[in-house]
Amino acid sequence: MYLIICILGLLIGSFMNVCIYRIPRGESIVFPPSHCSSCSHPLFPMDLIPIFSFLFLKGKCRYCREKISVRYPLVESLVSVLFLLVYHRYGLSLKGLSYLVLACAVITASFIDLDHMIIPNTVNLFIGITGIFFMLMGWTVTWKDGLLGLCIGGGVLFLLGLLAVWLYKKEGMGGGDIKLAAVCGLYLGMDKMILSLILTTYIAGLVIVVLLAARKLKKSQYVPFGPFLSSGVIIITLFYNEIIQLYDRISLN
Repeated sequence: MYLIICILGLLIGSFMNVCIYRIPRGESIVFPPSHCSSCSHPLFPMDLIPIFSFLFLKGKCRYCREKISVRYPLVESLVSVLFLLVYHRYGLSLKGLSYLVLACAVITASFIDLDHMIIPNTVNLFIGITGIFFMLMGWTVTWKDGLLGLCIGGGVLFLLGLLAVWLYKKEGMGGGDIKLAAVCGLYLGMDKMILSLILTTYIAGLVIVVLLAARKLKKSQYVPFGPFLSSGVIIITLFYNEIIQLYDRISLN
């Protein structure tokens, strides 16, 4: 079963690469079929085997020999690992399925944010619609908890954005980030969303400090927030109970 889940994750990851490339360009994720982004040559099944095609072709297009972004096998590997982790944590359950949908969507949003510094409304709308559906079906949280999560997620980032404008006289939080936090709250509910935002803050702070220390980032430079938020959300869906238990042990000591 783990092997099946791993292969399924690779295949879904391959499709997500299509979404990451096409959605911000306003292209259909279905038509036309997969093709090289450099020479537009149609890709055949042997060119589309997740990870293995990239390795076999040595990271180059078979037809024009242009380099293929390492992002493609990275996304495929990441999604496959997440599929395995979610399956190990939740098994073949409806809650596990819900969290897989959420994980795939926020990863798509993160890589688009890294490439274009935007989180498309279509991605946030997809998370919102599926979040409401799973919530009403009783697969994730109650509708009251989901609405509280939406308000907490979107509200906190909205207030942080206003605070940044007041203090620094420039935009501090993009609208796409605010919407992403809000719709993720529909999946997580209030408690998990609060912990997710706290964890996101630590992750963002650590990464930014490291980048500044390594002189890979300027103080005035904008940093895409979507990947940090997505990391916090995914970690909470996988390890919420363990984090709470760790906090309780630290508090008791």
